Amino acid sequence: MTILLNLILLSSSFFLPPGKPHNNSKQYLPDSVSAEEIPDSISSYLPDSTKKNVPDSSLKRYLPDIKSLQPDSAEIAEKKEIAKRKGNIYTATKTEESAKYIGKCYSVITREEIERDGSPTVFDVLRNYMGVFVAQEGPLGGITDVHMRGLEGNHTLVLIDGVKVNNPASTDRGFDWGTLSTTAVEKIEIIRGPQGSIYGNDASGGVINIITKKGRRGFRANAKGYFGTYNTLEERAGMNGGTNNFDYAVSMFNINSGGLSKALALADSQPASETDGYKNKGIYTKINTYPFNNLSVNLTMGMRNSQVDIDAGQFMDSSNLVSLSNFKYGTLSLNHKLSNLYSYKLSSEVSNTNGNESIEKSRINMNDNYYEGEYTKTEFQNKFNFDKSFRVITGIEYAKETGENGTSRYGGDCNCSRDTSHSVSNRAVYAEVEPSYKNLFLNLSGRIDDYQRFGTQSAWLFSMAFLVKNTRFKGNYGYGFKTPTFYQLFNPVSGNPELIPEQTRGYDVGAEHRFKDGRAEITYFNQHVVRSIDIIENKYKNRTISNAWCTDGIEFYFLLMLFDDLSMDINFTGVDKVDWPEAYLLIPSLNYRWGINYRWFNVKFCCIGKRQDKDALGLVDIKSCRKIDVSYSFPSDVSKNGLKFQVRIENLINEQYMESWGYSVPGRGIYFGLSY
Repeated sequence: MTILLNLILLSSSFFLPPGKPHNNSKQYLPDSVSAEEIPDSISSYLPDSTKKNVPDSSLKRYLPDIKSLQPDSAEIAEKKEIAKRKGNIYTATKTEESAKYIGKCYSVITREEIERDGSPTVFDVLRNYMGVFVAQEGPLGGITDVHMRGLEGNHTLVLIDGVKVNNPASTDRGFDWGTLSTTAVEKIEIIRGPQGSIYGNDASGGVINIITKKGRRGFRANAKGYFGTYNTLEERAGMNGGTNNFDYAVSMFNINSGGLSKALALADSQPASETDGYKNKGIYTKINTYPFNNLSVNLTMGMRNSQVDIDAGQFMDSSNLVSLSNFKYGTLSLNHKLSNLYSYKLSSEVSNTNGNESIEKSRINMNDNYYEGEYTKTEFQNKFNFDKSFRVITGIEYAKETGENGTSRYGGDCNCSRDTSHSVSNRAVYAEVEPSYKNLFLNLSGRIDDYQRFGTQSAWLFSMAFLVKNTRFKGNYGYGFKTPTFYQLFNPVSGNPELIPEQTRGYDVGAEHRFKDGRAEITYFNQHVVRSIDIIENKYKNRTISNAWCTDGIEFYFLLMLFDDLSMDINFTGVDKVDWPEAYLLIPSLNYRWGINYRWFNVKFCCIGKRQDKDALGLVDIKSCRKIDVSYSFPSDVSKNGLKFQVRIENLINEQYMESWGYSVPGRGIYFGLSY
């Protein structure tokens, strides 16, 4: 299956820019349904006596009359499916599950929220959520890290449609968020805290899963265009459709911007006069087929190409450097529900990131500073539903990652050969046990990885949720690990082949309360890096250190519906640092945000606390900053079809600040958009 995915992605690259099964027609009028599954539009037609605890056989006799009263059964089914997706979460357990029974700390961002926010990139959307901090080296395609709960960005596992996209060829095996567009995104799921018990490597700080759009019955097409400050022009287009046995979705985008300088001018801390341009284009496709009841075959793939003008470093302007990046991923899976007791999933996935960093524009075709990282995995998962109060999930995996770095892949005119190429494979087994009793829901999960190079690594997690009326109490305690990167092992200067994996231990406790006009959530977390990889002072050599450092803090969220169309929300993250290494200086101790949403009008206020960074002379202080963004959409209902107009003002008060020392951030920017 992995070979098939590689062939599909390879063939698709020549023409760039060119799950969950449903039950066919039964999803609209099933033979047997429970009272909880009845849509409000149907329930309103039933007598009061039938709305609770109705036997399936008794309910059947109402369905013919109900069907005749429905104006459009397909539309109702689609709304029901959308509502169900909002209330369900996949990433927490690797299977779709109702979010209210989950003890893990999570945030779910829906397509409607992304549309109203108006942000063109995923990392700009993530800024608005508790426990998350974003740091970017210069605007418009600059290297971007997403930190969770005080950990460095490479401790976050990043998935797109469940496919791991962390780059094995990068120095820290992180993911560069700088060019990831919101074009194809249907939903984003954020799981905070160690998740190594089911995901293994790189999930010490948490998991972020970006889920792309899925096709629905009928046919729809859409197009959107943005233009604005810095000569920025963005074009988006997409289509989706489906029948009872098939659905598809395709999304494309193209962005061009004149940009502004990545580096600041040293004299006045203003962006340098030279501008750094930005180009990015991509396509995402999802195809689902349902040949039989309870059987689905799912194919998802996407690719992106970007070219970003860059500078030489902090306060170091350059007009002749560029970074090229190509990314592609794909997954092919088969889902089969054999009975109410047992179902399984067989999947294969691949992700590949390659490009050239910091090359002269005149040498773009020479492939200088070439890198390529690839990750492949095959997985077989079993799910046993013994009854409503007990579920078991097991799985086996085989994965391999490769990394290649070199001064010139093809030699060019510098007479250099490929520098390094390394690979590592592992086999893994994992299991989750999910018992429940009345309002208590438990999850105990564990995983064992057998690495070709690092031997056996293990992680486990205990999670609990307890429901008392409208309040959910939650708690988690678990471990995560991170294996050394190829760069840390084999770099000619700092590499150390004797390194062993990092290890993280963490726990959190909290509560969420939902009331008539909103909800409130508060969580205390503590994370201890038991073992870490750091640089030996004055020797520039990697080493493994024990009892490295720890962090704890508070996450708080509050939402209040003031009126039918007016809401206010606020979130706050406070982090206490204890013996942090210099690599984590950029993470602030305080980060909060509030927003007001009124139909077509949205205001976001963000405050980032002071922090430190490092330059050639030592530590430097970065002052706190405040930023206001405003967006206007008309009409206000983003779910309806038709012509829409949007204007977005970023950094309304034109705040001058830095996210990373020596790099600029955009000043006030105004962007206009039309969509259909």
